[in-house]
Amino acid sequence: MHFLTRNNRIPLLSFMMTLFPALAVQPHDGSSQQRPDNWMIITAGRDTLHVTTAVTEMEQKTGLMWRKNLKENEGMLFLYEEETMMTFWMKNTFIPLDIAFMNGNGIVTEIQTMHHTNTMTPRTTSRAPSSMALEVGSGWFARHGVEAGDTLTILPFSVYDESP
Repeated sequence: MHFLTRNNRIPLLSFMMTLFPALAVQPHDGSSQQRPDNWMIITAGRDTLHVTTAVTEMEQKTGLMWRKNLKENEGMLFLYEEETMMTFWMKNTFIPLDIAFMNGNGIVTEIQTMHHTNTMTPRTTSRAPSSMALEVGSGWFARHGVEAGDTLTILPFSVYDESP
């Protein structure tokens, strides 16, 4: 059972209300390389990640299952409506991953390493209530100097200019 107070729900709902309408505004230039609506950009200092979002229950249960590889600057962002204790497993996930748990303001509360398994145990559980979790290839956070306490900026893909 998950309990939330009114005080910690307001910043998260405010963040989500500004984030999700922006996802619907996707300019179309006729390019076949358009990213799907569920792609977002996360910046950590000068580093950039392209992430898919997992919002629905099915997307969250499936996550990165069955993937054989993950590019260096790609990952998956799990978004939840409420801050809650989170539990993740690695069943049918063939690549080692790191996971960062974050609050509604994008502040990393902790980072853990997860390893491939064919079962739903062992599980990785957040130590504090979180509203977002970011999965990336194992070692990404360490290689890019991301630690607990850092703030990650999350943008819809359409507002990010990739040109150098």
